[in-house]
Amino acid sequence: MSKRPDQPVQVTEGSNGPTDFAWAGRWMHIQKVLDYWEEIGCWWRGEAPREVFCVLTAEGGTFELHRLDGREWRLYREYD
Repeated sequence: MSKRPDQPVQVTEGSNGPTDFAWAGRWMHIQKVLDYWEEIGCWWRGEAPREVFCVLTAEGGTFELHRLDGREWRLYREYD
């Protein structure tokens, strides 16, 4: 089961991707990037290309973060 907040988030980046992100009023430390892939988006809908990071936080949650056009970060999904 998962929740899809699909909300913009503030992200701190390192050389290999995100290291921390702020959501629900607190900072979450990324313990491990579990998976990474790129999506081109539906160009006919005007969707931007995106990088997708599935991450495990030190607080124990698993999240899917999307970076759109190499700039804007969104918290796309929270896994239960």
